[in-house]
Amino acid sequence: MKKLVRLLLICGLLSGCTPTPEIIQDEALKAIQAHPEIIMEQVLKTIRENPEIVMDVLKEKNIEVLQIVEKGSHDLAEKKREERLKLDLANPKKPKIDLTRPFIGDPNAPITIVEYSDFQCFYCGKAARIVQDLVVKYPKKIRVFFKHMPFHEMSGIEARYFEAIARQSAEKAWKFHDIAFDSREGILKEKDSALLEIANHLSIDEARLKKDLESKEMADVIGEDLKEGRFFGFDSTPSFLINGVSVIGAVPFEEFERVIRLIEEKK
Repeated sequence: MKKLVRLLLICGLLSGCTPTPEIIQDEALKAIQAHPEIIMEQVLKTIRENPEIVMDVLKEKNIEVLQIVEKGSHDLAEKKREERLKLDLANPKKPKIDLTRPFIGDPNAPITIVEYSDFQCFYCGKAARIVQDLVVKYPKKIRVFFKHMPFHEMSGIEARYFEAIARQSAEKAWKFHDIAFDSREGILKEKDSALLEIANHLSIDEARLKKDLESKEMADVIGEDLKEGRFFGFDSTPSFLINGVSVIGAVPFEEFERVIRLIEEKK
């Protein structure tokens, strides 16, 4: 019943009729109450026999239609996000946590954020700064592990540099992480020369770096990260797991706090 009222109301608004929405809704309700199946069949029959009417209305009211579509898309995405949140809160995902991998924050922190990222992704750089701000605000509560989902050839090379530098110094690996995101476009243009310049700036042993960059173990680490992210259903970056709860995209600082609060409340 309500769906049909909305359909008739929308048709009336988009077709530019002069009656007010209240009058249209009142008349629609009367018609539906009298002959609901007949009214619905008439609406569908008219659309089937005259599809050009719908197209004409859409062309004339394209801005209004676009706004409706955008709102519907936003509402659907929000619904899916909340459904995923409820599922993950009930059954958290379980990423591999290896304390020998570079991380920031307290090693005994109760909240673990695993970040699946791509160095050539603009939004990954934005999200990286957000999670680092979380660690600054909650130094004893949060630790962050950085994992790789490189969808570009250059970001795959940068992932190798991050892990190779981490073998010499986890702290310097995170400094490389920050510089790489800040210099994303320059690295894409200058490639290896830019990455070596960053490594030299960080006083990394170049001979050892080159050896580690070429090791199979390094490739395996990145490959396992990518495999794990895909196993959890992530097909874009950045994607996060907060104590096993999925967060997709460079969401605002407050959204991370909200998810963390829900996790703590559940405990």
